[in-house]
Formats: sequence, structure tokens, C-alpha cells
Amino acid sequence: MNILVIGATGLLGQDVMRHPTSHRVIAAGSRDADIRDAQAVRALLQRHTPDWVLLLAAITNVDQCERDPELAWSVNRDGAVNVAQAVGDVGSRLLYVSTDYVFDGKRDFPYEYEVSDTKHPLSIYGASKSEAEDRVRELLPQCCIARTSWIFGRWRECFPLRVLAQAARHEVVTAVADKFSVPSYSRDVARMLLELVEAKASGIFHAVNSGGTSWHEVALETLRLAGITDVVVKPITMREVKWPAARPRNSVLGTASLKRIGIATRPWREALAEFVAEIQLQL
Repeated sequence: MNILVIGATGLLGQDVMRHPTSHRVIAAGSRDADIRDAQAVRALLQRHTPDWVLLLAAITNVDQCERDPELAWSVNRDGAVNVAQAVGDVGSRLLYVSTDYVFDGKRDFPYEYEVSDTKHPLSIYGASKSEAEDRVRELLPQCCIARTSWIFGRWRECFPLRVLAQAARHEVVTAVADKFSVPSYSRDVARMLLELVEAKASGIFHAVNSGGTSWHEVALETLRLAGITDVVVKPITMREVKWPAARPRNSVLGTASLKRIGIATRPWREALAEFVAEIQLQL
């Protein structure tokens, strides 16, 4: 099977490319094709004729999307439509990666959002990804949509790495304590995506580690796992941060959709422990 990964240079994309598989996995970054360019996307797919396309490319900076909505819509929605149309033209299958920010987060923690829950995004980012989901499903009814959240991993800046960097400088770590989601290890999410492909899955799935928590708890756990005891972690509220874009207070994704087709997940604490241990080996 040939799998084309669009967005292969990002945090998640790099782990997809590194995940052991018997399939041929082809990397494509923005230099290979800007997904805003329908003709370039079509040429890319015609050149590789993949069995599956994994669309990971997106503008994921929530506040950047709020400041530049034209860019957000052109990449996150219109770019996804361009890919979906090209996928249909060459007869491939599509797996589109989306986000927990399609939900408004008004259900109190520890409620977990499942794929049957109604979407209601609060931000340009969430709205652009939500509309992309809808348009992609209209064009390709058999497509697979995988929502994920709070991804951390080795290849790009992420929250646990920031916590460890601040600790190394003996700085006070501030972390939001009243916002909840699922920290998801990019290596685990990469495996889930490839297993969805192997299962020839269609429909919507939540590809995350299991269990919801706050950034404050993630910071505390990261330091505990690293054996760091002399750094202060200061809890703050969402209101104190004053983000330009609204965020859902609780966007914990449940994994019942994955379990129904036999794809395993593991608790975020277990995944974080593996990540921190690997980072420490490199220091």
C-alpha cells in the first residue's frame, strides 16, 4: 500500500514517517505542494497515485488563525477541499486530521466528548477545521476523520519540553489549571492513524491518549517524572492568559470510537513517562 503524508515535516508528520510499517510511506511538505494550490495538489497525487492520503498540513496556531482569518480559511478549509477533490480524482482514500477545538467545551470536566456530540467551535481555528470536516465528508463520504488534541513529541516545541526548559533555567513554571483536554504523544497518534488506514476505516474517530487533565497537572507530572523537585509550578486561569482567540474550557476527547474497531490507546501519564525518559537519555 502506498500512503502519501501531506504535512510530513510537522511534529505529528515526522512520527508518522518514522513509525514502523510494511507500507510505502511518501513524505510531502509545503515545498512539494502548497495545499492552497489545487493544481499543485492534483499534480502531486497524480505523480504518486497513493492508495491513501494522510492530510496533516494545517495552520494550528489558534491565535494566529484569529489574527489572520483569511490565511486560516484558505489553508484549513480550502486547502482540505483541494486535497479531497484531488483524492477523488485519482481514486485514493483520505484520512483528514482534525481537532478537539470543533467543540465549545461547555460540558463540565470530566465529561468526554464523543464523535456523536454536536460541534460548536468558538474560534476561527476551530471553525475552519469544523467546516473542513463537513466539506471533506461531502466530497468523500468514505473518508476518515481523526480528531486529536494537545500533541507533544520530540520534533517540535511542545508544552512538556517548555516545562523542562524552564526548569533547567530555574524559572517559575506557569500553567493553566482550569482548561482540560487530552495530552497526546505524537508517536502514539501516528500509530493510531496508520492503524486506521490499515483498517480501511471511514467516519469520525478520536485519536488521542486516554484521560483528561489540565496543563497544570501536565507540568507537575512532567517535573515529577524528570525527578525535578525544586521548581515552582504556578497555577493560572484561562482568564488571566487573555488569549486573542476563545478556547473550549473542556475539550477532552473520548476514545470509544477507536475501541469499537480494536485500536488500543493508553493513558496520557504512561505516554508522557516514555517521552520524558527518552528526552532525559538525550541530555
